[in-house]
Amino acid sequence: MYRNDLKSSCPGLARDSDIMVIRQFGGSTCSGDFFHLVDRTSGIRGPTCVLGDFVPYRKPAGDEG
Repeated sequence: MYRNDLKSSCPGLARDSDIMVIRQFGGSTCSGDFFHLVDRTSGIRGPTCVLGDFVPYRKPAGDEG
């Protein structure tokens, strides 16, 4: 499992009403690939953002959940 550190801020990413849509060109999603946000209710496309580095996810020490 990996987490992604975006190249820069992505307006609207924290909103529950938006979903992330990635157009994948090739066999995997990579740093530098673009994605955009779409409002799940209206279907209106939002901002385009850029994926950053993928970092292996490590569960914090003491986190049982």
